[in-house]
This record gives sequence, structure tokens and C-alpha cells, in this order.
Amino acid sequence: MNLSKMYRDISAHSSLDTQVLEDFVQENDVFIQTLKDDLEKIYPREAADALSFLLYAKPYFSSVQEWEELAVRCLEIVRDGIYKQAFWGIYAFTGLSYVCFLARDLADKVPALSRFRDSLEHLLADTLRSRLDTIHESWFESESTFELIYGFAGVLRCCCDGITDGPCQRLTGEVTNALLRKLQPKTILGQTVPGFLYMPSEVGAENVSIPAPNGCINYSMSHGIAGTLGALSFAYRKHPDSVVRQTMESLITEFLRSQYYVDDIAYWPGWISIEQYLGGTELPHFPSRMSWCYGSPGILRALYLAADALSKEDIKCFSVDEMAKIATMDTSKYIFDSPIVCHGLAGVVLVMRNMYNDTRKKVFASKAREITDMLVYNFAYREKENCDLVAQQEIRKYDYLEGYTGILQTIYTAMTGEPNMNEKRLMLR
Repeated sequence: MNLSKMYRDISAHSSLDTQVLEDFVQENDVFIQTLKDDLEKIYPREAADALSFLLYAKPYFSSVQEWEELAVRCLEIVRDGIYKQAFWGIYAFTGLSYVCFLARDLADKVPALSRFRDSLEHLLADTLRSRLDTIHESWFESESTFELIYGFAGVLRCCCDGITDGPCQRLTGEVTNALLRKLQPKTILGQTVPGFLYMPSEVGAENVSIPAPNGCINYSMSHGIAGTLGALSFAYRKHPDSVVRQTMESLITEFLRSQYYVDDIAYWPGWISIEQYLGGTELPHFPSRMSWCYGSPGILRALYLAADALSKEDIKCFSVDEMAKIATMDTSKYIFDSPIVCHGLAGVVLVMRNMYNDTRKKVFASKAREITDMLVYNFAYREKENCDLVAQQEIRKYDYLEGYTGILQTIYTAMTGEPNMNEKRLMLR
């Protein structure tokens, strides 16, 4: 590794002392060596996350040949995983949409891999076509149909970003229509309710305090309607449509209706039962985690993107003003115990950086830099810093959402200023 270059880059964007930065750089070297040692033992999805990481770590390799050998081996594991159907479905964080995002990123940096990208575009389009042809089946009514991580919202974002007039981009309208169908109102308990009401899975039901036997509403970016709103905003940019606009406006109205304030900070209920939604049970109003996945930063970013697509300046101003309040909060009040992207500090950095890129407001850059320093310190001393994280909190090695490859890519983005492909999967840009 070119540790001197890494040190120069991180020291130019950090206020941490020299010893911390030196330890961070050394731990990067250790992490790369661990990846090399683990390479023949990792799963295809881990290989995809490792390959994504390597794309952004490339400037810090002293040997181009070493980087190419690692990247090619990861790519071979990914390709073998595709043949063996190791990627789950068509989705943006577990399936073929993720591999398509990755292949596009690869081809941009290594043009010789454009054929691999093109073949994946056709594979995803063919697979997606078969799903669209069977949307009347029960799976379409499942909880995950409209969401970002395991649903059509992430797939729609992938289609919008496809090769111009390519097989995926040509399916954008049909995927949009599938989402719109899912959002059609329903009748529950004798009342009309939005189509984004769903029945929670057994696992989902176990993780919430209030039973929802008649269904629930999810407002989050990762598993709820914020991700849907974000996806529709990109579809609308590609193909302005009155029905899409009307649906987006109804979702914006829903967010404005359901927000509440604690100490002048905007929050949303992450997950509520249909009884709560209909007013039969009082909604909880308390501070919640400031995460990308379920928190106000992710929701406000979705509102900003939608308002920008629809030229709604009042909603844009609302999103910027409320996010600025969060940026000026003491980070200790964010209710975090993890540095990861999904429900930790790294996700907030990415939200703040994208808000700064769009608005040039220094408050967002300042918060992003502050938290990036926290991530650098955490990684340098991760064995000590994260020793109390257990079970579902445990940080994985090769996982973008919940692992160190995501944390490091977030830091590298701050160091180099290069946007990361995964920000598109997160619905941040």
C-alpha cells in the first residue's frame, strides 16, 4: 500500500492528531492484508462488496498488478455466484441490481469490462421482465415490494441509471407502473388506507413493540416509503408523468402530515400499526436515531430529491432548513452506537455530503467532516472502540451497509472527493 499518499490525503481532510492518522493508515494496510488472506473463503455477495471497496482503494495501492489480481479474483467469485444464483433476486442490496450498479462502476474505471456490464444489463432486464409479467402473484403484495433494499424502489433506481436506451433503462416505465400499482389505496377496517400499508413478516413483527395484525406503515428510507419517493423522483426526471407527479405529491403530503418535533428537531415515526395510522392509538413522539435507514436524515434527503424533481421550492427549503438543524445538533444526541452506513455514523456523513454538494451550505460540510474524523478514529482503534457491539450490532468485514468496507469507502470519499456508486443505491443522488 502507498501509505504515504494515504496519510497525505487523510491529513488534508482531518483535524485529528498525527498519531491517530498514522494508526488509521496502518490499520488500512492490515485490512487489505486480511482481505487477501480471506479471499478464497468469502461468499459472492461479500466479494461484490470487497470489489466495490477495492475500486475506491485503488489510488492507495503501490502495485497496479496486485490491485488487478485482487479485483479480478473478486470479479471471478462474483461471476461464479451469478451462475450459481447466489445473489438474492433482482434487488439493489442483495441481487442483480447491485451487481449491475457494480458492473457500471467497473466499466467506467476499466473500459475493457464494458462487455461484462452489458451482459449483466441484459440478464437483469430479462429477469426483471419475468417478474413484471407475474406481478399479479402473491409475492407482489408482500411487504418488500415497494421498498429500497429488497424491493422495486431500488430496482427502479438501477433502471434509471442504466445504459442510455439500454435494456434496463427501457424498463423504467414498467417498473414505475408496478410501484404505482402497489401504492393504490386499499380498504382496511372499513376505511380507505394507502397502498403502502403491508403485513409485517414474522421477523419484522418480533422487532417492534406494538402488534400490527392488520398491517403497518413504514416511513423509512431503507424499508419504507421514503425510498419509494426517492425512486419516483429519479423516474420522474427521466420521464415526467402526471400520475407519477400526483403520487409523489401525495407521499410528500403524507410525510408532512406525519412529522412531529422534539426540541425543534423534525422526526417521523419509523413504523406504526394501521390502528395508529387511523388514529385509534396515540402515536409515539420521542427522539429517534438520526440514521440513513430509519431516521430523519434519510427521510429529509428523499423529500429534498422529490421537491427538486418537482420544482417545489417550499419543500426544498423545508428539507434544507430541517437538515441544517440536525447538522448543528451535538452528534452525541444522534443516538448512535455504531459507525456503519445503515444505522450508524457513516450513513449520516453521506447524507450531509450530498446535501452540501447540492446546496453548498457549510453547515453540512462541517458536520460531515466532524463525523468523518469520528469514523477515522473508530477504524484506527476498532477492536477497542467496537468491543461492546454484539449480535445484530456486530460490524462485518466485507459488507457495505453494515461493515468496514462501507465505513472505509465513506472515509475515502471524504479524502478524494470522488462520489461513490453506492450513494445511488442509498438513494442519495
